[in-house]
Amino acid sequence: MTKEISTLKNKIEYIYKKNDNTPRIALCFNLSVNEPEKTPGVYSLMARLLLQGTKNYSSEELANEFEKYAIDFSSEIFPNYLRLKFVCLNEDFSKAIELMNEVITNSTFEEFEKERIKLKGEITAELDSPKSLLRHIFNNCS
Repeated sequence: MTKEISTLKNKIEYIYKKNDNTPRIALCFNLSVNEPEKTPGVYSLMARLLLQGTKNYSSEELANEFEKYAIDFSSEIFPNYLRLKFVCLNEDFSKAIELMNEVITNSTFEEFEKERIKLKGEITAELDSPKSLLRHIFNNCS
């Protein structure tokens, strides 16, 4: 297994870890979020909308491309950073990079209102869940 820290041309450091015994590769970017949200939940919506279509791919076309090449792509938002990650077969690495670039540079965020309503419903359902209520009580008692 090879592991090294290197630097891109723009001086961003990255860690590279290669295991020659696996047919898959994973790439994960943690992008710093330096500005606090002006409206709570906007960053969560942004992370969800990254996979909902770009200038060159509709949401369905993008999903079909990920499925066609067996690329598992995800985006998650945390308090201080956005994580973009994919896992793919070694031979499809260049296609995965191409699609990640498409998502990062050409996302349209066109379904913002639809996704906002959907997220609001999910939050309400989560708050109505007994499991969620117990977790909330436990976290606030500690």
